[in-house]
Amino acid sequence: MVAGKVTSSDLRFPLACLDGADAAALRLIWRNHLGGRFPDHLSHWLLVCILGYRLQAAVQGDLDAALVRRLRQAARPDHQPVFTVRPPAATGGRVLTPGTLLVRHWRGRPERVMVLEDGFAWNGRSWNSLSQVAKAMTGTSWNGHRFFGLQRKLQSAT
Repeated sequence: MVAGKVTSSDLRFPLACLDGADAAALRLIWRNHLGGRFPDHLSHWLLVCILGYRLQAAVQGDLDAALVRRLRQAARPDHQPVFTVRPPAATGGRVLTPGTLLVRHWRGRPERVMVLEDGFAWNGRSWNSLSQVAKAMTGTSWNGHRFFGLQRKLQSAT
């Protein structure tokens, strides 16, 4: 590898050993060839696929924006969104009606969250999920529905 540029000779070894590589080897390949932070949350097979694609794209060139746009249009000729937008819902599929105010006492203060048509409003900002609101409030990851009392914790059968 010369001055940060990947050549096809640099690519042969990493591609050949990706499938059998353990997590430490994948981290090393990621750091050496792609830089940045290694995504710990992805599964092994997905990391192998991403690394293989990104390494090949670095040598042979990636898809240009016009081709990506044409591929997306061909995959969805009716131009419908890939995912349908669902209204916010509580446990059991009960819909949280826009305008509903959720109140949770946190650290001695009542925190109020307004249900919107496309998410939630808290502290002057809009959020896509209750879990995002709960994380912003507490600084740690929470199940938003559980945090706001919309879902009961499952009882263990002992």
